Amino acid sequence: MHKKEVRALHETDTDWYLTAARGHWLYPILVIVAATGARRGEILALTWNDLNLESVPGIVTVSKSLCQTRDGLSVKLPKSGKAR
Repeated sequence: MHKKEVRALHETDTDWYLTAARGHWLYPILVIVAATGARRGEILALTWNDLNLESVPGIVTVSKSLCQTRDGLSVKLPKSGKAR
């Protein structure tokens, strides 16, 4: 099976993307995605306890991932197996 090469957005593309999303309810989530590169399941598993907005700059701790199983949704360790 051939793996697709992952490409990051260029800075100008990211600026355009975030400008276009400004005002949408997803905007804060998209900012976190752009700043961290976290995977979809990792973003969906974030809770308020994972955010430290009192530190400068703010800190997001990715320590779990949401995944779908036959029995429904479950929370597991991130793909790397450790928090970051």
